[in-house]
Amino acid sequence: MYIRLKTIKNKEYAYLVKSKYYKRKPPKQMISKYLGRVYTPHKYLNNNINKENAFNNIEEFLKSLIELEIKNHNLYEHFIIDFDKFKIKNKKGNSCVIRINNGYLCDYTLKNLLKFEPSSLDEKTFSKELARALIESGIQINNDMFVLLFDKVYKKKAHEN
Repeated sequence: MYIRLKTIKNKEYAYLVKSKYYKRKPPKQMISKYLGRVYTPHKYLNNNINKENAFNNIEEFLKSLIELEIKNHNLYEHFIIDFDKFKIKNKKGNSCVIRINNGYLCDYTLKNLLKFEPSSLDEKTFSKELARALIESGIQINNDMFVLLFDKVYKKKAHEN
């Protein structure tokens, strides 16, 4: 699945799209969910996260990465972000999508990142899926922090199985 943008009356809206494949026909793309209007805020700050206290709890670390992007883009002023319900809304209470750092922060990407479940425990596949979850949600992370995050998440998931 991926996010597709449509422009209607000079405003962008995001939809979650999945492809359906047939044996003898070309694939067909189907809209599976409306995600909301797309907002593109400017980046105001460029803060980084502290490595030392980053990995006490993986979910808390991911939330702190998201909160860092929220602060860097000054989003709390215009949006309501509920980590417990995986909801992002504008001030009117409507679901919305926030375009940041070549990704889209919305209900779908927020849940995918905070409840990350890889398709396999193969290291290469696992790392690609984790990187994709971060990039799709617009969260920037440097290489060293990604390696540390991957190591923690991979060990936790391998231990669970």
